[in-house]
Amino acid sequence: MRHIIDTGCDGAAVCAFDPAALPLDADERLLDDPMDSMQAWQAERRFWVGGTGGDGRYIFHVHVNEPLPEPEPGSIHTLDAQFERFSCPSGVLWFCGAEYAARDPVAGSEATPTGGLGRYSTQGGRVSLPPGEHAISIYRVERPEADDAAALRQLARDARSIDLRVVASMLLWLTGGLAIGLAAFVLVVSLPVKLFQWASGSPLFREGWHVYPITMAVLIAGFAAIGAGRWFDVRYRRSARGMEDDIQELERADYVVSVTLRAPE
Repeated sequence: MRHIIDTGCDGAAVCAFDPAALPLDADERLLDDPMDSMQAWQAERRFWVGGTGGDGRYIFHVHVNEPLPEPEPGSIHTLDAQFERFSCPSGVLWFCGAEYAARDPVAGSEATPTGGLGRYSTQGGRVSLPPGEHAISIYRVERPEADDAAALRQLARDARSIDLRVVASMLLWLTGGLAIGLAAFVLVVSLPVKLFQWASGSPLFREGWHVYPITMAVLIAGFAAIGAGRWFDVRYRRSARGMEDDIQELERADYVVSVTLRAPE
């Protein structure tokens, strides 16, 4: 099963941990010497910290008990860390900016930004696992920056296209509806009158028939406009699906994580 975790950092580092695996004095140690503490816990297989090379948004694709997908063409997956048995005693594995590491990452501590991940929820997320020690491999994904720029340009093009199709569809539906309504009104009102004139032998029965070809043309044009509006609506839905694909492209992984669940020893 794949989980997509959106994280962010302001200290050029991201991390993964189960809060229950940290020592009771973890918050004090993180306040005093965060990086040394994280590296010490990593050596004990209960924490991972990785440098990102800069601040910003980083997306984790976490695959639990399934093979990793093939790397995208042009991308490079570099193994950052591998743990045969990573401690996860509570079964809650957090991924977040390293500055949010704490015994309670949601509430935070004196060492984290005020309010922790409860206040800055876009800076991290969690995956639920069975409690235990599991095999974890973490890969850093690198790809040409031009790929992301191309995805952004395509997203902008799709957005403009969708806007035009929505407007066109609305105008066509409105125009078609008005045309059909007007033609139907003329027919509903005039045909009983003509029937009465015919039945009564009125000489007016022979007059006014030129209106009906025009009315029928308006009626046909109205249905044609609604058909065109429906076509634009279908095209809009297809474009919307394409836009969703482009958004997913922008959510490509910066880190790919493989989690293999281990039975308790």
